[in-house]
Amino acid sequence: MVRSVVLILVGLSVALPIAAEDTASGWWEKTDVSAYLRYRHDLAEPPESPQRTQDRIRARVTATFTPERNLRIGFGLVTGPEHPALTYQALSDGFSAKPIRLDVAYVKWRHELLGALDAYAGKMPQPFFRPGPFELIWHNEIRPEGVALRHSWSRSDLRSFVNTGVFFMDERPTESNASMLMGQVGCHIGRDNATWRVTLGGSYYDYINTRGYTPLFDSTRGFGNSLANDGTYLHDYNLAEVFWEVTAYTRYGPVKLFGDFVFNTTVAEERTGWMLGVVAGRGRSASPWRFYYSYRVLRADAVIGLFSDTVFRGGGTDGRGHEIGLGYRIGHHLETQLLYFNNEQGADGGPVYRRLQLDLTATF
Repeated sequence: MVRSVVLILVGLSVALPIAAEDTASGWWEKTDVSAYLRYRHDLAEPPESPQRTQDRIRARVTATFTPERNLRIGFGLVTGPEHPALTYQALSDGFSAKPIRLDVAYVKWRHELLGALDAYAGKMPQPFFRPGPFELIWHNEIRPEGVALRHSWSRSDLRSFVNTGVFFMDERPTESNASMLMGQVGCHIGRDNATWRVTLGGSYYDYINTRGYTPLFDSTRGFGNSLANDGTYLHDYNLAEVFWEVTAYTRYGPVKLFGDFVFNTTVAEERTGWMLGVVAGRGRSASPWRFYYSYRVLRADAVIGLFSDTVFRGGGTDGRGHEIGLGYRIGHHLETQLLYFNNEQGADGGPVYRRLQLDLTATF
């Protein structure tokens, strides 16, 4: 019922009249193309396993077309295997050709309805707010598939937002389909050109048809989530999230403190996750440096392991530990960064997992 209501709202939003616009300009003038290439040297030290070194690349090209003022069409390609959160491609297999897959394919329609109302349909960029942004619940490479609405409005120093959507995760020919309902509310306090800004909010993610069904994407792996003896999900996943950010704007760039807390309302144990962190530098400042740090504890059934960070503790849930990063902008379109993970494979402690990554990223 809720899913049908959201679908109807999206349909009504795109049916509203939009402002007329002169279409005499060429299509290329209404097209924006962005791309980047990242080269990564990756050194991992899994517990009780040999040290592993990999060199990998990620390439992405995204084009957005704006045929009318309120209409945008997005299309993008990216490297990587079929895993929904993995877009790096290992330099291996004897110089073989590397796969390219669909990254995004969506339409966005905006209406000036009590602020700004954006309707999305397709395989889209994440339509929800992430504090940091870091990856307690969602890996930043996840591209949800379905329909979504984003509404924001401002009054003085307060900007509020509401995000909602229906996303389709697995079409099962002989069983009930897997989907997710999402709702999020929040506000930003403080103007963009002020010396500070505070963000407060909360989210609810309702996964439909998970308990008693085989895991998403890979039916043989739970990615840290609890599985029954028959290999199916042991629990449902209805996630409640509370988050905050405090940003101070300095002459050396913004300094952002953030926190994120999530718990699965359907289970009694192993249901919580939290993260605290700081991001300092870059933004619009002249300083080329950027530093970030986070500490998190993520229990086994706090979130869907498939969609969470693929590097932290080796991927999936049930871990705790640190992430430290330092970035340096070499030029307007070239930067490098160093990332270090020191984690434990167990939310209450366990084998130590370490990983060091050195990136070189070119963008345009």
